[in-house]
Amino acid sequence: MMKNFGPLRLPLLKNSRDELFLFFKGGLKDSSPLMKQAMVEVSKVKQQCVLGIGFILIIILFASTAGAGIVNPSFETGDLSGWEIPSVIVVTVFQEFSTASGNASAGTWYLTATSPETYVPPTPLWPEPIWGAAITQTFSVPSWATMFSIDVRNEGCQDWSVLLTHTTGGPTNVIIDVMIEVSEGVASSAANGFTRYTVDVSEAAGLDDVLLNISASSDPELSATFSVDNVTIVPEPTTLALLLFGLSLTSLRKRR
Repeated sequence: MMKNFGPLRLPLLKNSRDELFLFFKGGLKDSSPLMKQAMVEVSKVKQQCVLGIGFILIIILFASTAGAGIVNPSFETGDLSGWEIPSVIVVTVFQEFSTASGNASAGTWYLTATSPETYVPPTPLWPEPIWGAAITQTFSVPSWATMFSIDVRNEGCQDWSVLLTHTTGGPTNVIIDVMIEVSEGVASSAANGFTRYTVDVSEAAGLDDVLLNISASSDPELSATFSVDNVTIVPEPTTLALLLFGLSLTSLRKRR
C-alpha cells in the first residue's frame, strides 16, 4: 500500500514548492487551499516562537533576581523569617517586634511592637525612660529597582524611622555612601489605618549588603503601638514578568 501512495506524494510536494516559490516572488495572486494551509502553519510557528521567547525572558528574569530583594516582605510566614532583631539598642526598655494577624494592610500577617504596660524607671544613662523596638534585614537591591515602599501604622509612638543604608570601607573608616530615610518619601493611604510611604531608591539599585533598619521609640508612660507591613521593592519580579509576557502577546497581536 505504501508503494502505491509514494508516487502520488512527489507531485504534490513539487507543486507545493512551486506555489511557495511563486507566492514569495509575488507571482501567485490567489493561493490555493494548500498554500493557505501552509501560511496558517507559518502563522502558528510565529505564535509559538513569540510565546517561547516570552517564557524564556521570564525564566531569565527570575534566575537573575534569585536571592535579590527583601525576604518575607509581608510577614505572611507568620514569623520573622529573614529578619533580625539587633543585639544592642540604647533604650531603657527594649521591646521586640513580633507578628500579628488580622487588620494587616496586605494579606493576613504584619509586624508590630507595643509599649510596655508597666512603668519603667529611669536609669543613669537615660534620666527619662524610653522604650524602643528595632528590626533589620540586609539584602541586595535588584538592578531594576526604582522605588521602595512600606506600610506604617503609628498609634501614639513619638519617634520612628525606616532607614536604608549602604556602607563601604573597614571598621575604622566606614563611609556611608547611601542613606535613604523612607519617612521622607511620598505618603498615601493604605488599608486598615496604614500609611504607605514610597521613596526613590534608584541610587541603591544593584548594591549588595544594603541594611534596612525599622525602629520606633517612645515614652513608656504613653500607650503606643507601631506596626509595619508590605515592605516592597518596586517593581516586583512578578510584575516585571507579567509585563514582559504582556509585551510579547501585544507584539504577536500586532503582527497578526
